Amino acid sequence: MQEDSRDARTAAGARTSGVGRARGAWLVRGLAVALALATLAPPAARADDDAPAAATAAPAAAFSGDEAYQYVRHLAETIGSRPTGTDQESEAATYLAGELTRDGYQTEIQPFPITTYEERSSRVVPLAPAGAPIDTSALVYSAAGDVTGELADAGLGRDGDWAPGALQGRVALVERGEIPFSDKVANVAAAGATAAIIFNNSDGGYTGNLTGESAIPAVSLPGSEGQALREELQNGPVRVGVTVDAETVTRESRNVIAMRPGTRPGAIVIGAHFDSVPAGPGANDNGSGTATVLELARYFAQRDYPYTLYFVTFGAEEIGLRGSRHFVEALPEDVRSSLRAMINLDMVGVGDEESFSGAADLVAMASAAADALGLENYTTRAGSVSGNSDHASFDRVGVPVLFIYRSDDPNYHSPRDRAEFVDPDALALAGRLTIGVLDRLAATTP
Repeated sequence: MQEDSRDARTAAGARTSGVGRARGAWLVRGLAVALALATLAPPAARADDDAPAAATAAPAAAFSGDEAYQYVRHLAETIGSRPTGTDQESEAATYLAGELTRDGYQTEIQPFPITTYEERSSRVVPLAPAGAPIDTSALVYSAAGDVTGELADAGLGRDGDWAPGALQGRVALVERGEIPFSDKVANVAAAGATAAIIFNNSDGGYTGNLTGESAIPAVSLPGSEGQALREELQNGPVRVGVTVDAETVTRESRNVIAMRPGTRPGAIVIGAHFDSVPAGPGANDNGSGTATVLELARYFAQRDYPYTLYFVTFGAEEIGLRGSRHFVEALPEDVRSSLRAMINLDMVGVGDEESFSGAADLVAMASAAADALGLENYTTRAGSVSGNSDHASFDRVGVPVLFIYRSDDPNYHSPRDRAEFVDPDALALAGRLTIGVLDRLAATTP
């Protein structure tokens, strides 16, 4: 799952798309043909949402949480961390395409270019009074540089938080809060600062994004380190060095798309992102969702389903939902408008409480599926979805979405996001809930 950036098996049968206009062409042709063929079938009679169609239903227990868990282990342990644009992300895509092709799906690897920020090192060094280097990280899209200067307390980085000329040639010490990081950095740069140090407004550290490349180096600090520098300033001048060694580069990411045509007009996307942050192996975020999608694909390969099904694993989610956005933008408007639903699975393997959010009718179907499974501990939010996972790319263009997830993973975006902490029973529940929603969708007509 993407950080909130406002404040911060080989694929013998899989084909890799070309570049330029060829990108996404197979997807567009495949979906359009599937939907056209589906119009030859008579429409199904409307059924009660709470009574899934017996003709399409199969025992939900056929979904195996243990099998899904093996996918998690391969992604997190065999491949490991899968940051956007890396060889590991590419290896994961080949693995996923191979598994889906083996299950009988028409499978495509859909590449797309991405711009990514690569940080090699960054540091803050107190020079006078001399002190030990302070561990830090650059804000994403910070300018590279190696600067020294006197430290100046720039408050919250708002225009007007300092006297005219107070920041000229100085390093601005800025507290997090109230306005976006990009505004803080732009304000102090406009006032002549040569670098910005933004410390947390709580004790711990943090990571953050800028909306574009900054004019000056900009780094983050834990709150305790920032407050210590502020207190040192009260005793007299402080001189520091700030170094950022990083660059913005263009690389390639990719989505993996598996399609099975239906016999009724319309299509449904079941998706999850398979990239991870660099910090950890991404077992729960989002090996868990990806594994659930793979096991759902294996399950539905064994049964009939009326709508065209797309099982999609997205790349580049962690840097701004790039994969899902590319998938959606590659679809013509008439095909896009034929999508009945997008179900997104993100971080479904850790935590005590299941959550559903999205379109009211889909949330109601998820609730009914949960009740049918005897689930008591779940939360719902109808009509409102957060923008920090791939469903948001579909919601933005009017496709009804359902987001299935669990919260409160203590190992989120950390080296401890390992397979040993993912619960196979939680994967099984997420899969069975998704099956319940899909069966309820199959029992209705648009």
